[in-house]
Amino acid sequence: MPPARPTSSKKDLLPQSPVLLCIGTDSFRIRQTLRQLVDRFGGENNCERREYDAGQGETANALVDAASSSLFTPRRVVVLHQIEKATAEDLEAVLSYTRTPAEDCVLVLILGSKKSPKKALKEIMDKIPNVELKPPGPSEVKAMAVERLKKAEVGLDADALNLLLEHVGTRGLEALSELDKIILYAGPRGWVDLATCRSLLATDPEEDVWTITRNVAARDSETALMNLRRIFEQGVEPVLVLGMLARLFRQMWAVRTAEAEGIPRNKWSEATGLEGYPLQATIQQGSGFSLENLDRGLARIRATDDILKSSAGAPETALERLVVELSASS
Repeated sequence: MPPARPTSSKKDLLPQSPVLLCIGTDSFRIRQTLRQLVDRFGGENNCERREYDAGQGETANALVDAASSSLFTPRRVVVLHQIEKATAEDLEAVLSYTRTPAEDCVLVLILGSKKSPKKALKEIMDKIPNVELKPPGPSEVKAMAVERLKKAEVGLDADALNLLLEHVGTRGLEALSELDKIILYAGPRGWVDLATCRSLLATDPEEDVWTITRNVAARDSETALMNLRRIFEQGVEPVLVLGMLARLFRQMWAVRTAEAEGIPRNKWSEATGLEGYPLQATIQQGSGFSLENLDRGLARIRATDDILKSSAGAPETALERLVVELSASS
């Protein structure tokens, strides 16, 4: 199958190059840039995205992946985060790759800052196109919020929208997470007023995991991973995330079981131990899973718990793998 021909939209101003160096730490802008590259090559059905972390010694694996043809898609985007943490030897290998890059792959190097780079990294910066990933401005965040609400057919009181924008500032990922909660609460063609919005914005790690579970139920592993990594950046321990995922999956299992057993809705609170908004939210989230999928999900959660207890591998990596598996089985 021939590689999909690159196409660019008006919003896609990225250089047409087999290797790109993206400079910046804003997670929202990084995700947006990678999505643009995948869309350029025909979307997820035509372009596979693989991500590695140079800070964890994955540079060699990323380069092997970039040089190898995919069995599943005609194009690939291979991402190497924290390139500034790569060893001098790894940077030389990256520099060597830039001389003869693969034709069906774009290798994206993510650099936190260009201050005082290593010699080999300076050579890479001079050799390949550099893209500055500046955080979104307030007007861009507002436009994104308005567009997302319109697409979901959810109305937001003007004062509530202003409160949301004040709360998230220019933190694009946080804006996406808060919008997910507002949209889920409102439901199709719903409306959220100022008081309700204020209560929904009073977030904690549990609410963030609740959002990740919604992403999983929608089979949106990309957004789930994005939100998971944001939680890790805030210092939330993986074991805490796993515990909350386990509780949410057990609650969804209880709701779907009550439904399968024909228990009247007015008895679901007694059967599940949930009531009010938590019960309604769990019903909505659980609709994305069958009982069989919830059983498999709980089994995967238990297996991940064993991995964390045995200290086999990085806890963050184990949670990321779990989120991808849960999304695939939902």
